[in-house]
Amino acid sequence: MRVISQLADLDLEVGRMARDGDRIVVEASQSGGLETRIEIGPLDVARVLGLALRNPRIIFYVLALPVLCRRARKQGPAKPADPWADL
Repeated sequence: MRVISQLADLDLEVGRMARDGDRIVVEASQSGGLETRIEIGPLDVARVLGLALRNPRIIFYVLALPVLCRRARKQGPAKPADPWADL
């Protein structure tokens, strides 16, 4: 997954996903080198699901996932961003 913000532009690989109390916890894979933990609360999950179910393009994307995953596997891993490219 790609994270783009004013603070960072990085690729994260999900390593672990679990439930901790009323939250979903997503931890990045250790292979990425950057220890990352994302905690998602119940209101966040409800909002994301509500937004996704109201958008036909997102629903189509979910239905197309088998084809998209096959295509992504054939292309191989994405190349990491080059931090020196803009200098």
